[in-house]
Amino acid sequence: MGVNLTLVLGHSLGAADLLAFPERASASLEMQRAARQLWQVVRPRWPNLRGEEEFATIVAWERLTEDEVQVAWARGETPLFEWAGFNLYFGRRAVEATHLERLAAFALDLDQLRAPLQACARALARELQSPSIVYGPDSNSPFEAALDVVEVSSLSEIIAVAARNCGAPARSMRDMVVGDDGMPLDKDGYFIEIVDRVTKEEIRALCALALESFEGVLPPERFRDAYDWVHRYGEWGLAMEFIIDWIGDLDLPVDQAQFDAIEHAMATMGWGESSRMKWLRDYFASLRAENSHDDESA
Repeated sequence: MGVNLTLVLGHSLGAADLLAFPERASASLEMQRAARQLWQVVRPRWPNLRGEEEFATIVAWERLTEDEVQVAWARGETPLFEWAGFNLYFGRRAVEATHLERLAAFALDLDQLRAPLQACARALARELQSPSIVYGPDSNSPFEAALDVVEVSSLSEIIAVAARNCGAPARSMRDMVVGDDGMPLDKDGYFIEIVDRVTKEEIRALCALALESFEGVLPPERFRDAYDWVHRYGEWGLAMEFIIDWIGDLDLPVDQAQFDAIEHAMATMGWGESSRMKWLRDYFASLRAENSHDDESA
């Protein structure tokens, strides 16, 4: 499952403090160091990424006054800032930080993103004087509802919602991910690495093979998108997920070779029992049953 890594932190910034926060945070040596470490990891994948100094600076997406911040909070809106590849949504008492990149390879940590992402989370939490951090995926999980700082603005409320939806104590990814989604988690609540059993290029090749089997089946523009994700951006898992989604959305035919190619690629990435793969198995089984019935009728 590709996920955007999201974290929620408590904070106690008033409107005036929030407007002054970018300058204060940008002067934090810990935040600068964490942002630069992350920049070094993501820079090779995204050549057009902003410069190292700019990447480490908190920037507001729009200029607001103190009154405008108060009005936004009254409407349940969250002022948006950007820092180190994160979108930072500041509510009254909590901030949601969502990493910009869709982390399709996060399950295998193929690009060594976990450590710098965690360092950024800790640095931001300390600058906000947040007592705790809540991690989780932003989609395909009951945890999605708990990450809404518009609906609930305090960290304690967020944890309470997560406990109701996902089970107590809901303080780590292990407690928040759907239990039967087939995603192996380590003791820290992160996906178990199997990178020692398979190389990055082997995974890419398997995903490329699965994609090629759908040339002429997928609409041309969608095939091109998936091709770019596999061959240009290294987002093989994202490509596989969207192919499965498109199969369902467009009611596409799937033969045995195509199914086997996707299943092999997904299993190699550790997603052989993911919710999407379970759906595809059911879909393929129904197609076979339908075809068998048609053959008997003929």
